Amino acid sequence: MAMHESVLRTAIVSNMNGSAIDGCNYNYTRTAAEEVPPPPIALTIVAGQLENLAGRMVDDDSEHGRRRFLGRIIAAVQGTIAATVGVILGGAAISPAFRRRDETWLPAAALGELPIGVPTPVVVGVSRRDGYMQIVDQRTIFLVRTDTSAVKALDSTCTHLGCRVSWDGERQELRCPCHGGAYDRTGAVTAGPPPAPLASIDTRLDGAQVLVRL
Repeated sequence: MAMHESVLRTAIVSNMNGSAIDGCNYNYTRTAAEEVPPPPIALTIVAGQLENLAGRMVDDDSEHGRRRFLGRIIAAVQGTIAATVGVILGGAAISPAFRRRDETWLPAAALGELPIGVPTPVVVGVSRRDGYMQIVDQRTIFLVRTDTSAVKALDSTCTHLGCRVSWDGERQELRCPCHGGAYDRTGAVTAGPPPAPLASIDTRLDGAQVLVRL
């Protein structure tokens, strides 16, 4: 029994070392049929095409994502511009209505202090709201008392280029110091480049007080 196991062990070792046992060569050589075949050419081509297609899909997705992102940005910018223009145009359209609504009667002078027939400059404080702030603008106007109970008010802004006119008692006219425009005591143009008379301002009497609407 021990001899049989020794012979068997020797045969196994000899087989592993490639030695001859019983006149037989036990060297193992892999035949060509047993070699691992390379992948077929067709499979290699298909695999390459799939890889290229996957790469193009990733590129297409990335390009599509970039285009979609840029499109959203452009749309947001266009929407902002449109909203801004709408607010500006809407404000320009409705602001005159708000200005008319804000017009109010303000005290300008006492009737007894105004000489008849002489344009008298007075300064009236006109309040307006600028956001959350209340601002008072100082506006100069001319009050012309035409008789004992009637008063006409004229804006002091020249209709040529916006300079402020003043009463020239010697010439008996309202004159512009900028370009020689001249107006009579009713505001009508008498000389120079002004294209229109001085703007008239509504007036009324509240007892002995002259009120103007600004």
